Amino acid sequence: MRKKQSRFEAFKKKLTLIKNKGVHEKLVFKMPKISHPKANPVIVKPQRQITQKEHIGANPIVSRLVDIKGLISKISHPKAKPTLSKEAKHTLVTMSTPFGFVSFRLGRAKKIILGLFATVATLFLVFGSAGLLFSVSVISELSELLDNTKKRYEEISAQNAGLKSVVDEAQKERDKLEKIGNMINLRSESDSGVPLNLSDVRDEQKMMMLRNIPSGSPVPYGGVTSQFGSRNHPVLGRSIFHEGTDFKATTGTKVYATADGIVEYVGRDTGYGNKLVITHSYGFKSVYGHLSRFAARPGEFIKKGQLVAYSGNTGLTAGPHLHYEVRFIGEPLNPENFLHWSYSNFSYLFEKEKKVKWGSLVEVTKWQTPPARQ
Repeated sequence: MRKKQSRFEAFKKKLTLIKNKGVHEKLVFKMPKISHPKANPVIVKPQRQITQKEHIGANPIVSRLVDIKGLISKISHPKAKPTLSKEAKHTLVTMSTPFGFVSFRLGRAKKIILGLFATVATLFLVFGSAGLLFSVSVISELSELLDNTKKRYEEISAQNAGLKSVVDEAQKERDKLEKIGNMINLRSESDSGVPLNLSDVRDEQKMMMLRNIPSGSPVPYGGVTSQFGSRNHPVLGRSIFHEGTDFKATTGTKVYATADGIVEYVGRDTGYGNKLVITHSYGFKSVYGHLSRFAARPGEFIKKGQLVAYSGNTGLTAGPHLHYEVRFIGEPLNPENFLHWSYSNFSYLFEKEKKVKWGSLVEVTKWQTPPARQ
């Protein structure tokens, strides 16, 4: 019994020595088995666990060994992840650059990079929004200036068109007066006029004249909106001599040639808009104005009744219609006299139109037609 008690006392002393050395292990001691039946059990309370700081302060060598052992176990583990300590986060790094050596700490460099990034982003947003607002204001000013320029251009174009039309009309009046004067001089100088005789005009001669001299309507007849002669212009608002006849026709109405001939002119004219001129035999011409599009080309030979254009609303007009003229040696004639001229009403044109020497024309056409068979 005494031996066992002495062994217990020796164990307690050993425990005291270990405790003083600072070993932070949780120890629970149990009473060794006592063979004596009357022996009282002794309960030993567990010792308080010592913290890492206390452990390091108590025995730095032991703590360093423990840290090395733990580090080795972490590194050797296949799933172990490296971690940076507080000292490593502020480690000093020195770099060699063309301008010399630059030293900085990792934590400070991170803060500098983030600060620079935030500064650049802020400057970009500020200057970008300012530039966007400035661009919007400049674009609005430019668009307004462009609209004003377009309006001014349209006004100037309209004024120029009106002035050009006035000049063209004045030039036409001047040319007309000169031609009338020349014709009067020619008529006064020549006394060898051939009298008109329609009694011996053959049918072949009539058909040839009706085919080579303008006759009939250039569009399906639906009425006349403006006749030949002096009138008040619907657009210019002043009195101007109207050198043709305006036929009722919607945009796209087919326009046909009123006699055989050759297309002399196809193009744009200020007052006429889209204009087409056909040259016929014996000095006659037919003019078609305000067309929407053409169906014939310059230099093309045309037969009577052939489609040459489509009516429209181009030029100086108050609405869609067809302007039609008949000219003899450049002088305008009344198209309505030619409108009602036909085979059954052959003498109508010669009775109405006095500006043409029909007697000499009838005599010339007699030689151009073969004599009738006996």
